[in-house]
Amino acid sequence: MKKFSEHLDESMSVTSFSTRSEVHSRAVRKRGNKKILLVLSGTEVENKSLNYALNFASRNHSSIEVLSLMPNQTTLEIITAGLEITDIDSPSISINKASGCIKNALIKYTLNRHDIEFVIIESETVLETECAQNERKLQDMLLRLQCPLVIVSKLKNT
Repeated sequence: MKKFSEHLDESMSVTSFSTRSEVHSRAVRKRGNKKILLVLSGTEVENKSLNYALNFASRNHSSIEVLSLMPNQTTLEIITAGLEITDIDSPSISINKASGCIKNALIKYTLNRHDIEFVIIESETVLETECAQNERKLQDMLLRLQCPLVIVSKLKNT
């Protein structure tokens, strides 16, 4: 019994002195490779959604996939500027071009993608970009979207 107790004490001390990187590695392996989908349309107020995505990705060790309505070079410049402002470690970021109705693009992009935790977008107005009148119902889109939607914008003054 004494040997068992010594062995238990030894294994507990090894466990309690795990380095931060070892704990982080185990957490990342347990969570899998989760991603955040960030929609950028080119409006100047998108800094809030970009900052939100960068901070969340940094805290939760997620990567970011960007669905952009702009040319890749412009998107890259916006992301680089956002990284300089936030002063955080850069998460893994990939840029994907979108065209047409952004709601339909989101639905297609997230279809069968269980690695996407949620979608971040600047406003409901961006969701309606290039959508026909019959495609503009937010509720219909939310029912078909495969993950939560985070809209990062100020409330309108009432």
